[in-house]
Parts: sequence; structure tokens; C-alpha cells
Amino acid sequence: MNARDHSLDWIWHDSPTFNRFRGTSWLPEPCQSCALKEVDFGGCRCQAYQITGDPAATDPACVLSPMHHLMAELATPPVGAVATPRRAR
Repeated sequence: MNARDHSLDWIWHDSPTFNRFRGTSWLPEPCQSCALKEVDFGGCRCQAYQITGDPAATDPACVLSPMHHLMAELATPPVGAVATPRRAR
């Protein structure tokens, strides 16, 4: 799909890509059985895609996600990394 071929209204309301993630029936486990699924709808699709490579994956920010360890890896600086102080101008 190319955004030049359709209106923003069509993309938001009618495109198969956006409609794939509407509601909660598409959610994988552990989201499908989570008491909060109607609150957070499985978390952020952009974050899931960016970190796991799968937009349908459980958001790795969730502690119940099987990919949650990736968040800790991203938050841990590499061994020997040195912080570079910045000056406000």
C-alpha cells in the first residue's frame, strides 16, 4: 500500500493494515488472557515492531511479554561504554 494512492481517511478507517489490529481478537498470548487487554489493547504496535520485528508481537515493554528481556538489553549500555557529557548552550 502506498499513502499516495489513498486518502488518510481511507488508510485510517478501511486499510487492511490498520484494521488488522483493531479490537482484541488478534492479540496473542499472554495478551489474550490478560485482564488489562481492554485497557492497553496489547501495548504499542510500533514498539513491538521496532524491537521484535513483528508488529503483532506482545509489546516487549510488558513484563509478561516473552520478549521483555529485549527491553533490559536495550537499557543496558555495552561493556566499556563511556558516557559523553553534554553542555547546555
